[in-house]
Amino acid sequence: RAKDLPWFRAPVARDVTLTLNSRLQTAALAALADGMHGVRDRRTGKPLDRGAVVVLDVATGGVLASVTSPSFDPSNLTPTVIKALNANHDHALLNRAVSGSYPPGSTFKIVTASALLAAHKADMTLVCRHIDENIYWHANGVTYARRRFVDDETDRPHGLIGMDDAITQSCNIYFAHAGLTLGETALRATAQSFGFARLPSAYDFGANLPDIGYGQGPMLVSPIEMASVAQTIANGGVRLKPAYLLAGPPPAPTTLLAPGDAGRIAGAMLRVTQTGTASGRFADLPFSVAGKTGTAQNNAGDEVAHSWFIGFAPADHPKIAFAVLVENGGYGAAVAVPIAHRILQSANLTGK
Repeated sequence: RAKDLPWFRAPVARDVTLTLNSRLQTAALAALADGMHGVRDRRTGKPLDRGAVVVLDVATGGVLASVTSPSFDPSNLTPTVIKALNANHDHALLNRAVSGSYPPGSTFKIVTASALLAAHKADMTLVCRHIDENIYWHANGVTYARRRFVDDETDRPHGLIGMDDAITQSCNIYFAHAGLTLGETALRATAQSFGFARLPSAYDFGANLPDIGYGQGPMLVSPIEMASVAQTIANGGVRLKPAYLLAGPPPAPTTLLAPGDAGRIAGAMLRVTQTGTASGRFADLPFSVAGKTGTAQNNAGDEVAHSWFIGFAPADHPKIAFAVLVENGGYGAAVAVPIAHRILQSANLTGK
């Protein structure tokens, strides 16, 4: 509209160079599509088609792959097509990788563990009997109560357990109590430092403190945020805000954990793939993988849980960090982990 005004000057064209790696982007798209297609939606019987993958460069924070499904062809968009896409319950116009909002499930235990370390409370232990009953806590000047917390129904009681094994075995009981031990101020501050955009209010955080401790309740995250959590641990506790543009100044680093503390969490994440909830799933790769599974209840009636897996590789010299999410995919180890495996097969990483 300004072209006929006397002061108008035509804009000067500039090249835009992205951090995206086309080979890795293509591999992530294929891995997500194939991995979801092999799993049926329990409600409709159709293959799953809703999910996202984000892969980050550990050293720079650059986004190497960013995949959302279902997607669309932007060259074919018309008002009619847009209206049809908006009316479809799959919400293809939503970029799930960046703008999707999901409970993180057990992947959030990495954040809670980081808060324990920052508060010098990582020596906390408890006896897990699978079910914990009659829990009380104080927050917001109110006393809250919960009749019981339960680990996943497939889990056995973990017995006496500390933070490292609680990550490896994904003990909900431990991290529910970790949330209570930390209190809402400390845990929320750590979550805020990781860059989460959808933090519950301070009041809701306190009212749901034990649930948030293991990634449930009103805590919502996006896949790119959880990939950033993995990048921070892989980078020795230094967070780099994810970036899509290669040009321009690099993102300012933020130190969230001491290198030794980040290394402790990284070691527990490595054991997840060796002896824990994703045991043996990456044994055929020429490098080791560190990760954390997540099975996130989505509080939507009889909806199947969301499937998560976050991590980094090679575990001993990290180059990429990633997050995989499949909506209503069920167990993280069953759906998200195989997708991550296929992506890593295509990543051409070197390491032990």
